Amino acid sequence: QDDALWGTLEAERLVVTQGLDNPLGQEITRFELEAEIVGLLAFDATPRAAAEAFRASQGTLAIKRLLLIWGGVRIEAEGALELDDSLGPRGQLTAKVQGLSDGIARFEAAGALPRNNATVLRLAAGLVTKPNGDGVAEAQLPLTFDGGRVFLGPVSVLRLPALFP
Repeated sequence: QDDALWGTLEAERLVVTQGLDNPLGQEITRFELEAEIVGLLAFDATPRAAAEAFRASQGTLAIKRLLLIWGGVRIEAEGALELDDSLGPRGQLTAKVQGLSDGIARFEAAGALPRNNATVLRLAAGLVTKPNGDGVAEAQLPLTFDGGRVFLGPVSVLRLPALFP
């Protein structure tokens, strides 16, 4: 039988010391998550066995709201994730992104994004970015989790550490 667990998580000034090297820096200014987990939740199993049972039950993490403010980039997203064969997250969220051009500049400056790609992305960002209801420049892009990486649109922005190495 499937279980459901709903909750919220909020944090300010998270400092990442290992495992999430990223041109946006080590400090996440704000993180908020409102989500529901639906699937087999084996609380009496080891973490790996519980994750395998969750995946086998086709469990999902339904993200009602994710807010991430990191290095001048603000992402607000919703969608659903599941576990892939390596027990990492897989799925897609719809994200509203502010500070996109600043983020592209940081990735380019760090050498994580070749100059030609950064130029193309800046042009594409200009096409999809428009003022939101508050007049702030915002782009709506897919935030995809696949193969241990997180992609914002077509660009890999983060390598996730393995949950079970």
